[in-house]
Order: sequence, then C-alpha cells, then structure tokens
Amino acid sequence: MLSPEQKLVRRRGVGGSDMTALCGLSKRWRPIDVYLSKVDVLPPLDEDEANVDCNRGRFLEPSVRAWYAHDNSCLVEEVGTLIHPEHRLVLATPDGIAKFADGRADRPIEVKCPRFNKMRDWSSGQFPHDLKVPDYYLCQTQWEMAVTGAKHCDVTVLLGDQIYTLTVDFDPELYASLRSLAEAFWDNCVVPQKAPDPDESESYLTYLGRMHPQATRRELLPASQDMMHWAKRFKDASDAISDLDKDRRLARSHLEQYIADAAGIDFGSGAKVTWTNNSERRSIDLDALKARCGISPADLEACTITKPGSRVFRSHLDKLGAQ
Repeated sequence: MLSPEQKLVRRRGVGGSDMTALCGLSKRWRPIDVYLSKVDVLPPLDEDEANVDCNRGRFLEPSVRAWYAHDNSCLVEEVGTLIHPEHRLVLATPDGIAKFADGRADRPIEVKCPRFNKMRDWSSGQFPHDLKVPDYYLCQTQWEMAVTGAKHCDVTVLLGDQIYTLTVDFDPELYASLRSLAEAFWDNCVVPQKAPDPDESESYLTYLGRMHPQATRRELLPASQDMMHWAKRFKDASDAISDLDKDRRLARSHLEQYIADAAGIDFGSGAKVTWTNNSERRSIDLDALKARCGISPADLEACTITKPGSRVFRSHLDKLGAQ
C-alpha cells in the first residue's frame, strides 16, 4: 500500500500499475482512473483501505519478501518510489531491490499474493505446472526494470502454501512502446486536463455521473451524426441483450422444471445449478413501530430530508432513424 508521500510523487508521473491500466490489462483500473489520479478535476473517492486485497498485501507481502530473501541468500532493500534518471515521467515502486552476494546484478522484485480464484492466471497449462507471469503484471515489471536499469525482474508469488519465483527479462522494444503510450497519455490528457475517450467501463460512467450530477438545462440537444451513430449502437446492443435474456429465461424455466423439489443438478467436474432458498430475512414493520411508539405524522415530517435525485439514463429509440 502506498504512503501519502508516495501517492504525491506518483501524481507527477506514470507508475507501473498505471501502465497496466493504460494498456487495458488492469482488472480494476481504467485510463479514466489513471487520469483522475493525476489531475484535480474531482475530489478523490474514498479508498477502501480495508478491502481483502489490501489486507492480503499488507500482511502477507513482508513475509513472502523475507522468504524470497532467505531462499536466494540475498538482501531485499525497500526503496519506495523511484524516478527514471532521464525520463522523469517514468516512475516505479518495486516491492524491493534484491542485492545478491554471489555476484548477480541487483534486480527489482515484485511480490504477489493472489486470491485462490486468481491462481490459475499464473499457469499456461495445468496448474500448478507451466507457471507464467500474467500479462497484467508484465507492464509493471518492464517499467521497474527501466527505472532501475536492471536486465531482470523477479516476480515472487504465493500460490497455496508455496512461493514461486519467475524471472522476467527486460524488453527494450516493449518498454519503448509503453513509454510512447505513457507520454501520449500525459501530453494529450493530463497536461490539458482532457479526459481520455469514453470506454465501456463502470469507471467511466461513474466519472460522467460525478462530473454532471444534475441536468441543469432542460432542452434536448439536436442529434449530430456522431450522436446518431452511438444511439444506434446502444439500440442494437439493447435489442441483442433483450433477445439473449429471453433465451436465458427459457433455459432457466426448463432447468427449474427438471429440478422441481430437488436442490439442483450436478453436471460433474464441479459444474452445477441450484434452486434453493435464501436465508430468512428480518425486517421492521414501520407502521407497527409508529403505532407502538406514538410517532405522529408531524414527527415523521420533521425528520424527513430531501435528497436530489440521481440522474437516470433512459432510452426511447424504437423509432430511431424513422423519418
């Protein structure tokens, strides 16, 4: 987890995890998230520092780093956020720099402690054999090698009850491509404070909702060719989803008919469908509570607050293109 000082430094350049997002490989971040982390167009969202992934890293990574140092008879130095000596835009925060006593050159290390459901990302064949570094970490390793001048980066991963170390070699051509992408993002988005082009992510919809929380103008805009294009794309996608949902509900009806009073169907190899009851839920009968406690309508009105309604996107495109 980054310190406040490291976060401040990272606002001045592009880090390894930023590059993963800019390449479209991140499972959590998108280019719009990177953009918002560099500019002051919106207040930062509260980060959930107590989530499972943060806690895994906070408590497991120091032990895995020490395990790596023991297995490799080396010292692992924690170095914080580093800046490329020539390209000040290029930043990296490796989990440590390995310093070997046997003559091997220093190298950055990355420590990963994936959840159980992510472990198969680390194998190109039958897990736990044929181990590989997932694509979404390769950008990060190239970035760290460029900053440190190293030719190799060790990725140490905790899989089950064992650690495995995979070595990634520096690829100058890949790094050059990544740096060009980072520089274009910085020059075209961060410097002019212009958001990246829209993408399909929930992050971008959240950004738009925060930038424009209220419809302050009541008029409808005249449609341009671009607007017509995206409205048609939206309608076509909505129609396809509707057709797929009908097929999905048909299949579900057949499966529930087969299940009847049973709990589900076992298809083998862990594949199954179930039709079971959720746990009972308890709720408060507000009318009974008001009567029991003698709460008057005036009391309720006095304790009632009005919140602005959220913006809702609705489409009425059945007649799109009909003139």
